[in-house]
Amino acid sequence: MALIERSIAQALIRRRLDDRPVTQQLRGFANAYQHAKARLVDVAAVERRNGKRAVRPDVEAYLSSAVH
Repeated sequence: MALIERSIAQALIRRRLDDRPVTQQLRGFANAYQHAKARLVDVAAVERRNGKRAVRPDVEAYLSSAVH
């Protein structure tokens, strides 16, 4: 995520029209990542409330260590 954000910031500084398609694609990737992360957090919260063990412990481990 940091690489995507840094690439977008650098493209904005350059202000070149030929950077626009790649920048839009990177923003799309960042948006998809944020939505997927939010959904995974929601699913994990529901599982914790219901007292169920996480379906994917590796996902839980990733989300608990992810930098926000």
